Amino acid sequence: QGYVWLVTHAKSVLNLNIKRFILAGDSAGGSLIYAVTLMAIARKFRVPDALMPVYPTSMQSFEGFWPSMLTSVDESILSAGFTMLAWKAYQPEPNKMGETYWEYGRHSWYISPTLAAPDELLRQFPPMHIVYGSMDPIKDDVLIFTDRMLSLGCDVKLLEIEAMPHGFLNYKMPMSQGMKEADEAIAKTTEVLASLIKRLSQCRGFGVL
Repeated sequence: QGYVWLVTHAKSVLNLNIKRFILAGDSAGGSLIYAVTLMAIARKFRVPDALMPVYPTSMQSFEGFWPSMLTSVDESILSAGFTMLAWKAYQPEPNKMGETYWEYGRHSWYISPTLAAPDELLRQFPPMHIVYGSMDPIKDDVLIFTDRMLSLGCDVKLLEIEAMPHGFLNYKMPMSQGMKEADEAIAKTTEVLASLIKRLSQCRGFGVL
């Protein structure tokens, strides 16, 4: 709703002439921008010009397995139990279709685009730069999604942050100074966003807010 509102009302209500849109989000926010983009394409609405998902998930199903999930055994942020709880939150209950959480997640375009989204929709995705940590339990999810997108001819780039777990953008805590290593990870992520802005600024009609 927020994206639709900006596209349709930014000029009339906020007096902002926005000509290019970059959607960025981390974790569930990264998954959300996949869903927003798919919905915009499917409904023939204005599609974002670029995406920057940060450690997103694109496969919410335990029917399969990928090696990076082994790190969730002792992951402090994205433990196996918390992952199951978070995934369940994506589906309202009860499911009138009679599906389990995992069956529903596997068959939903918006929850599991890697597994369920049609090729013809994924081919219409805008340029995308995905950022993730090398120690993230969903690292392989990112790689499998990227492999599918590249096989469809999509414009996708990756940045792996060495030795970073899930949620590293939140590890800069002013009160306690947080993780010193998080500063570099956040700086690298910021550079990715800056590169997307620079790339779009070279397009005709780009407007900088």
